[in-house]
Amino acid sequence: SPEIHRKIVDLQMPLNIVTSTWFSALFVEQLPFETLVRVWDAFLFEGSKVLLRMAWALFKINERSILSIHDYFDLTAYIRNMARSQIDIPRLFY
Repeated sequence: SPEIHRKIVDLQMPLNIVTSTWFSALFVEQLPFETLVRVWDAFLFEGSKVLLRMAWALFKINERSILSIHDYFDLTAYIRNMARSQIDIPRLFY
């Protein structure tokens, strides 16, 4: 989303600080268990591109909330934790 990208650039937030744990730990600490199992299933079947799709989906699903945050630290905290409440598996995958 260009708007999310603009927000991250405006707040000078290095996105890798927030998302590196998503990719290095394969979302294990971020997603609820049922969602995590589905992501791992897709990851094992399709490969690493699934991880990028999940990250993109999380940003897209949370776009409105992300755009409403105007503080660097609040945005960092929100992005770090936004996956924890993702239980709508169909919405995440489609």
